[in-house]
Amino acid sequence: VRSWQNPGNVNYQGRAAFSPVRNLLVATTAYKTLSLVDLDSGRESILWRAPGEGWWSIRDLSFSQDGSRLAIYAGSDPKHGAAVWVVNVPSGTTENRYPTLCPVSWWLGAARLSPDGGRLYLSRTEPSNNGYRIQCFDLETDHELWRTDLQADDALGALAVSPDGRVLASASVYRDLSIRLW
Repeated sequence: VRSWQNPGNVNYQGRAAFSPVRNLLVATTAYKTLSLVDLDSGRESILWRAPGEGWWSIRDLSFSQDGSRLAIYAGSDPKHGAAVWVVNVPSGTTENRYPTLCPVSWWLGAARLSPDGGRLYLSRTEPSNNGYRIQCFDLETDHELWRTDLQADDALGALAVSPDGRVLASASVYRDLSIRLW
């Protein structure tokens, strides 16, 4: 059994995800840091670090089906809000960053990559409108492909994409507690 310890003086929640194609694990192994662990060789490397300003809590991790990309949803303090980063796993480089307009509910949010790895689905909390919406971006062009109407008076806690990429499920977590299919 291998484990990583929280240093005790830092408050962060751990997150982990397995690659769907190789024996790789990505996990929060230190504050503001995601490590990539090759479970076959035991080799560990830092895949991503949150920006230097503010404190960041990683809320969600999602691999593309081919394991080449990782979506990271992280929230920070009200000044820095929240964002989703898309990281190229083999090179360890950040391909895209998407602010999520989430200055108050930094602790909620979700992001998922489409099965083909070409689209990103993410939640955007809009405190001024008291709700959230889901947006879909084309990762090659960075253009928004579509967005849902504002889901009022609630927050989003999870997203899931069907294996064929035709259905997106979202889970509300505050007042409504609904699962919606898009």
